[in-house]
Amino acid sequence: MLFRAIPLAFLLVAAPALGNEVASAPGERIVDAMSRQDAAALNALIDVDALLERVIGDLDLPAATRAEFEKGFRKSGARAGENVIQGIDPARSKIALVRSRQAGDATLQIVRISHYDESGSADGHNYLEFEVGPDGRIRDWRSHAQCARTSDTMRLLAASLFDGTSLLSSLFGRAATDDASLAAMSSLTDGLQRKDFRAAHDALDRFSPEFRATMQWAGIRAGIASMFDEDLYRKDLALIASEHGRHPDVQFMLIDHYFYTGEYERMVASVQAFERAVVTDGATRQLECTGYLLLERFADAERSCREGTTTEPGFEPGWWTLVEVYARGHDGPKLLATLDDVEARFEKAMDPDALVKLEGYEWLASDPAFAPWAKARR
Repeated sequence: MLFRAIPLAFLLVAAPALGNEVASAPGERIVDAMSRQDAAALNALIDVDALLERVIGDLDLPAATRAEFEKGFRKSGARAGENVIQGIDPARSKIALVRSRQAGDATLQIVRISHYDESGSADGHNYLEFEVGPDGRIRDWRSHAQCARTSDTMRLLAASLFDGTSLLSSLFGRAATDDASLAAMSSLTDGLQRKDFRAAHDALDRFSPEFRATMQWAGIRAGIASMFDEDLYRKDLALIASEHGRHPDVQFMLIDHYFYTGEYERMVASVQAFERAVVTDGATRQLECTGYLLLERFADAERSCREGTTTEPGFEPGWWTLVEVYARGHDGPKLLATLDDVEARFEKAMDPDALVKLEGYEWLASDPAFAPWAKARR
């Protein structure tokens, strides 16, 4: 996958912020707490009352039911920080604040979680968009790998706790709910709690037609599928593309879809749409570069990668993709100059003999620029 979903919880090595529109002390505090895996510090940043208001504030619930739910919500909210950081391997993940901008009386703090495989190669990204109030506390947050806000997902899962129909009606768009919908809701909640993702995915298929027509349902379904079955994940992405493909909130998810289907022009278009709506950083420029590279549009690929290394010079995967651009285009001088930059910036030591044995790099051994470059490293 080009990006990875975080499980349907609330959601590391820290990376520096990019320096965007506004000062971002709240975002830096979020990054710091997550990087240190400090659940208590993260808990202190979450405004549980504001989040609770998003979940049930507009619902006509009996006073006793509301009071009971609020008590349980605040108790579980005290563990939200643990849910954010659990399951993230700090040795294979990096988190960075990549944008901070004003949104009414709040700021949006956008952080990127980048995952790496055992070899250290990039293995996907996700972007979390935190809404932070004037007091510096988190009101709500969104995962762009699932096109869903935390409060919306909580609202959905909370419905299984109520005997009445007001919350269910607000979700499903009808005045009454049958036993099948209530059973499906309970199965979804149970499956997620047991981390039985197939059971949770199957439960979503039993929801009402009204809810199955929503983007929220499609995003949650794909996010769950990504946790256990790539083929099913691809099918769910295809559904999002066909039913909700023009919506700005799904463009990040569609990058994967168009990569899988080989529609690289549309992949590039989705990257650009996500950049316009959310953020442009080293990772998004690398994704656009990859799309152009697959289209063999080497000049466009070079431009995108160069913009990425300028925007976020500390994002190492972008430099390696730029090296690949020059390898595919058989441009020896630029390839070697870029490797010089990588050596200096990331304290690497290149092995020239191993380099020309790599698939796609054999031609470099006969390039006039290679011999003196290699001699200096032997």
